Amino acid sequence: MAVHYKLKAIKFLERDVPVVIQNENGPCPLIALANVLLLRNQIHVSVDCPEVSQERLLALIAGFLLDSNNPERLGSSDADLQANLQKNMGDAVEMLPKLTTGLDVNIFFHNIMGFEFTDVVAIFDLLDIQLVHGWLVDPQDKDTVACIGNRSYNALIERLVSLTGQSAADSTAAPGDQTTAHPATPAEMDPPGGSPGGRPGKAYVIQAFLDNTSSQLTEHGLVSLHAGLKPNQLAVLFRNNHFNTLFKYEDALYILVTDLGYLHEKEVVWEKLDAIDGDTVFVTSTLKPPEPVRTTEQANADYALALQLHQEEQEAAERRRLSAAAADAPQPPAPSGQPVQPGPPGPAQQDAGGRHRRHHGRHQRPHSGSRPSRPKQDNCSMM
Repeated sequence: MAVHYKLKAIKFLERDVPVVIQNENGPCPLIALANVLLLRNQIHVSVDCPEVSQERLLALIAGFLLDSNNPERLGSSDADLQANLQKNMGDAVEMLPKLTTGLDVNIFFHNIMGFEFTDVVAIFDLLDIQLVHGWLVDPQDKDTVACIGNRSYNALIERLVSLTGQSAADSTAAPGDQTTAHPATPAEMDPPGGSPGGRPGKAYVIQAFLDNTSSQLTEHGLVSLHAGLKPNQLAVLFRNNHFNTLFKYEDALYILVTDLGYLHEKEVVWEKLDAIDGDTVFVTSTLKPPEPVRTTEQANADYALALQLHQEEQEAAERRRLSAAAADAPQPPAPSGQPVQPGPPGPAQQDAGGRHRRHHGRHQRPHSGSRPSRPKQDNCSMM
């Protein structure tokens, strides 16, 4: 059975553009890439179309990929370069279907473009779309920098496991278990003999960083995103195991709202990314706060339905997040008799059957254009 996605017509830089809305089983990598290309006017779908098929989206992306990387069009005459480019394009086209199920990515904590290179990540390069993240360690935090080094997320988890002397399965509770591992104290996390000078052990420092940055966005990361993106640049942001269409305009960052619950909310187009705790607001296609919500009975009913859908999705996303945290993030052993807390959300394979959500605050007044706070989004995946 063919998969279709709803389209929402918006204004973008004085153009009418249809953007793809995430459905119940919507794969966020495909949607994020497609929306960047639509907004950049590099692939085209009629603004009057109410929906688009998954098959057509893949065909449009493949067509643009082949056309934009044509050696003749690029003016390349080097035979080896042409052969290498052709191979890369062939590999990328073969990998495109993975966009419909999820991507495995592995980040590094020192750069907004720090991703382990894979054939799937190469698709972003060939499409000339920058893939970024904001899960960065602050270089002024010397202890954390020293403990993390140049390790990727996967390598950091392996390091944590080796320091605690436990397997990932031993250091986390089974999914659904109400008793999960409790982070140990600095003394408990020290290697045998203790740390010199009474400083916290490396495992404790690593665990604290992962716990304190579980939103996968840090203050240093947010500042680095502002500095690393060009004015009017469109990119794809990886955060909370979700791929988002990101836009920088006049020194502000905005995430395209693709939630199905806001399909008919014409005034809700972008979400301003100006905080790491999810306390963000919606803005219109002109990047201004929305007008007050219509007072008609139907408008209020539609808005109430959207809020209800988000509330249900919040609860489902929170359950998935807790399960992912229990399954993926190794925790040190809990002292006997003490209650235990869940670890950080480990990036994991995308749950293509679920939606992906972000935290939102400032929702005391629904008519102001803000949206309710939400738990962390479900996985799109990291290796």
